[in-house]
Amino acid sequence: MSEHKNSVLIRSIKDGWSGTYEVEMLKFLQKEYGDLDNHCQMTVLFLSLAVRSGHVCLSLRQSPAEWAAQLDLDIDSDSLPAEPVDRHLLLSSPICSESSGESPLRLIGDLIYLQRYYKYEKSVSLKIARLVTTEPFLIPANRAMKVLNELYPDGDMQGGEPDYQRLATQLAGIKPFLVISGGPGTGKTTTLARTLNFLLQISPVRLRIALAAPTGKAADRMSEAIRGELEGSEADPEILKQIPERAVTLHRLLYAAGRESLLPSAEPSTIPYDLIVIDESSMMDLTLLWRLFRACHPKCRFIFLGDRDQLSPVEAGDLFSEICRNSDNRFSPELGKLLGLSFSVPVKLTGPNQVLNDSIVVLERNYRYGNRSGIGKLSRAIRRGDGSEAAELLKKQPVSDLEHLEFGHSEKDYLFLYREVARRVESSSTCAPARLMKVWSESIILAALRNGPHGTVALNYWIEEKLFRERVIRPVGGWYNGRPIIITRNNYSLGLFNGDLGVCMKGEDGKYRVCFPSSGEELRQFPVHRIGEFEPAYVLTVHKSQGSEYDSVTLMLPPDHVPLLNRKLIYTAVTRSKNRFRLLGDLEIFSKAVERASPRYSAFRDLLLPAIATNGSDQEFQDQIPDRECSKRDGYSDSDHI
Repeated sequence: MSEHKNSVLIRSIKDGWSGTYEVEMLKFLQKEYGDLDNHCQMTVLFLSLAVRSGHVCLSLRQSPAEWAAQLDLDIDSDSLPAEPVDRHLLLSSPICSESSGESPLRLIGDLIYLQRYYKYEKSVSLKIARLVTTEPFLIPANRAMKVLNELYPDGDMQGGEPDYQRLATQLAGIKPFLVISGGPGTGKTTTLARTLNFLLQISPVRLRIALAAPTGKAADRMSEAIRGELEGSEADPEILKQIPERAVTLHRLLYAAGRESLLPSAEPSTIPYDLIVIDESSMMDLTLLWRLFRACHPKCRFIFLGDRDQLSPVEAGDLFSEICRNSDNRFSPELGKLLGLSFSVPVKLTGPNQVLNDSIVVLERNYRYGNRSGIGKLSRAIRRGDGSEAAELLKKQPVSDLEHLEFGHSEKDYLFLYREVARRVESSSTCAPARLMKVWSESIILAALRNGPHGTVALNYWIEEKLFRERVIRPVGGWYNGRPIIITRNNYSLGLFNGDLGVCMKGEDGKYRVCFPSSGEELRQFPVHRIGEFEPAYVLTVHKSQGSEYDSVTLMLPPDHVPLLNRKLIYTAVTRSKNRFRLLGDLEIFSKAVERASPRYSAFRDLLLPAIATNGSDQEFQDQIPDRECSKRDGYSDSDHI
């Protein structure tokens, strides 16, 4: 690297694309390891920025200028080196190593990691490898088939196609690790409810089950959905008692481990469950999954549910998508024979890919969007990355559930948006509480950005200020009847979670309370002073909408293409809608966003497949996630397979 590039770290602070965290990290490393040359400083800087952007590692085949482009940094590429960092110079520094140790950086082939994230990724891959290579559990075949036929009376075919919901339930009986991926309306909740019923009926011992999700809102939705499925079933009430009434966040599940005294245990604690079910698993980042595996009992079983096409986690890693990357229900003939499937099994894959695929079920059949549904067609085009077809579907007029309006971000355009909101606010003044909740839960306006002039923070502020200036609202202490809000920080004492939507209502006593939906008919009501941290919710980001569903969704695009606009964000916005989707913005920007895949740097798949080939054994990492041999479920018959 030439000398004129040496000031890049200082300029990175000035230009705002790195911050205090990177500066302090470099200070610490130089205090511990001595002065670092420009190669090392540049690498540390970009690795830190990469992790903050959701990546786990970087490739040394690319130059810092290419790293900046991949990380969508707003910086002149000419100010960065155009040649890759020299690996030999990196390895000559004490902060980098190719072998096991405690050096801050770890070089694996052409990939450079922060050591901690390499350990996380390697440990998780080994744990999953041990789970998927475990011999199938031996279960009572006759009893299992009887229960299975009661839950799925039509057999393993449905409408001339394989019933993958039934197959997922069968796999849960013999596999310690099961992944179920499917979009909204594909029946994930129905499958899970039946699967839990199936497992509890065939188990000779009482199962300790935990239901969890990455966020409080997702955990609440999981609880409501499972309860709704089971209430209408003919399941044995004694069986249903073993299913937890409420799901919890993963953080709360992990926090509960070992909290029997005032101080946490010095040794890693074990979560005492036989089966852990995680919903919205696409939101689960690498660190969180590592912590979960490390805290679980060695014989604990896992079911992960999610949508591989939805937004990636906010933090580093995109494990759910990586696990499901090449999965398309191509199961091994041996598995088909073991399960007694009547339909033919697609062409067998080879080696570790097949072993992994035998633990993954992709639900493709959609029960919400029919063949003629515009939203269904649009979501499929987005998944394929076909921007032209997606834009063409929105051009066709009229389509009952799709609409496109040009939106140039002029004053006239924003007034159009404002009037829609104002009408809802005005109508809410005379609504009964239950109806008022529906006013704001039936439809939603989404934006791609949170910050900036076209972000939700500025839009919500502008809308609320204009409502006040035009006397549509008469706030008292900032509160008024019909004010929609979104919780921005978990409040466990009230049972309110980041992402929960509420509406302010004025009671008969003249006091304002914020109401939130509950699983029953009654609303949960809290005095406004107890709510904690929140924001107005006239317009939400797509990220905040994840895990929710609305009858009608409006997506407002920014006036120019921005890096955050990508296929997963557009897909997530479209599939929040059950009945109607409307796009405000330029179709060319929309089309480019659909075509932009925005992959994350990771070697997880490259670590996982070799780990499967060795049954998850690795001398260096044998103690990273403690495990013992996971054999057949205790108490099951040794004589029969299902």
